[in-house]
Amino acid sequence: MDDRWTRICDQVVLTCASPHSQRAYRSAAAAYRTWVSRTKQTQFSKTTILKYRDYLSLQKKLAPKSINLHLTVLRRLAQEAMDEGVIDSATATGILRIPMVPNRGVRAGVWLPREQALRILARPNIRTAVGKRDYLVLMLILRCGLRRAEIAHLDVKVVREHDGRWVLANLRGKGKRLRTLPLPGVVKNAWDRWVEAAGIDFGRVIRAINRHGRVWGTGVTEDTIRRIVGRYAQLALGKHVAPHDLRRTFGRLCYALTKDMREIQQLYGHSSVMTTEKYLGVEHHLVDSVTDRLGLS
Repeated sequence: MDDRWTRICDQVVLTCASPHSQRAYRSAAAAYRTWVSRTKQTQFSKTTILKYRDYLSLQKKLAPKSINLHLTVLRRLAQEAMDEGVIDSATATGILRIPMVPNRGVRAGVWLPREQALRILARPNIRTAVGKRDYLVLMLILRCGLRRAEIAHLDVKVVREHDGRWVLANLRGKGKRLRTLPLPGVVKNAWDRWVEAAGIDFGRVIRAINRHGRVWGTGVTEDTIRRIVGRYAQLALGKHVAPHDLRRTFGRLCYALTKDMREIQQLYGHSSVMTTEKYLGVEHHLVDSVTDRLGLS
């Protein structure tokens, strides 16, 4: 069944439009296959997948969201396997009826205070090529709210003049959704300094730099963006901060000024305002909580 399983996995992965989803689906399918091989499970069935769900929860201790991703992939594999005649409809139906793991409560997100964001921005030495590039990366997250994948694939021609101001035009984000973002003057200045220093006329904006300070290659990976953020956060704050944490911080700072959830949704490129609400954590007023003002003692 190995060849058929590989073909079915490839078909399921290719149904995903996003490279991120494809990577996540392929990883989940591979994890299940490894577990099956190690535990010597013989059937792709409801019972087997229920055992796997317990393994993910009790031994791997994955969060409900992560477990549900694995279950989603296995459901799609079951549907595809039934279509290919690898399993019968009764087996597929049993797998499709396995309930998702309920996600009770909301995890606390990471949002930095404005002063901590400023301390991170102050760390790159913008007199060097590395500093110019890294400062631009940080600004694109903290002032424009870009994802690390969007930064890694950002083309030099995306900056245009529109309605009397500079914008990042027609950015293709998650789910291949397009959006156009205003480009603040300070970010445009950082962009121009880096592009001029690197001598970039076309292609991706963010490039690798060798140990001699020379720009090379045609781009960087998303992990490079993660390492850039992590390095300056460690220098400035002495703790780990991910690109997504800076992206959340961008939204929270915007919300403090505008209180307009729809505008921030557009800046983020979210398909649903509910996703934006989760990013901002507006349901949880932990800093200025009503419990602090009850007047009971």
